[in-house]
Amino acid sequence: MEKMTIGFYWILLATLTLDLVILTEGQNLLKDAPLHYIKGGDLYPRSIKSEGFIISLMNAYWEGPVESECACRVTCWTHVECAGFSAHKEGDMMLCRLTILPPNEINFEENPSSTYTFWMGSVASILYQMFGGYMYLVPVGNRNFPDSKAYCESIPGHRLGIFQTPRALRSLEKVMTTTGLELWTDLHNSPDGPIWGDGVFLDFDVTLPIFEVSYSLMDTSPIRIRPPGVLDDNPSMNIRGFVCQASFIN
Repeated sequence: MEKMTIGFYWILLATLTLDLVILTEGQNLLKDAPLHYIKGGDLYPRSIKSEGFIISLMNAYWEGPVESECACRVTCWTHVECAGFSAHKEGDMMLCRLTILPPNEINFEENPSSTYTFWMGSVASILYQMFGGYMYLVPVGNRNFPDSKAYCESIPGHRLGIFQTPRALRSLEKVMTTTGLELWTDLHNSPDGPIWGDGVFLDFDVTLPIFEVSYSLMDTSPIRIRPPGVLDDNPSMNIRGFVCQASFIN
């Protein structure tokens, strides 16, 4: 579909109602910022919006005044190369910044009156899909365990996946089946047993009906998920696929 003139979209915006879902969790910088999942449609792509941060000038290819955040969105949409945008107030003026960079490559500036939005398609991914109430991202390219964690946390609202409920574990099973990959999750060994990245120990009563678990109490290495459904420990510097996760509230 060819992009139409900006003037047409000023009129169209008045009739658009975006379908928002609030996301929680997040990276070190943005974990406390409210996030929104915008499902998109025929006229605009799926996107995720965060509050409180601006694209740095060094990462923006264009900055200019706009009438509103929606106007900034349209400006980005009409630029083929635009991957995301931020909008913030300076005095009585709303400034819009556009970037060609995906979120994991951006330096952000803090500003409580700002918003940052990125097109989900700007993130190179094998899978970027909703399962069981969570958004899951399996990026293109394998990494070791620490680099996998760092990558996920560089995207607003995302972290290396944690799967503590039957529903979440079923979603992990779907992600593994869909991609066919061995995947890092945020689970590692400890002297007291496998523990998730948020400090909660693996619940065997919940996990064993879905996955086989194999690990060594003598090791503190991370635990991967591998087909056909086994959680087992693996050296942290091994290169694997990985799954990022973002949660949302209806």
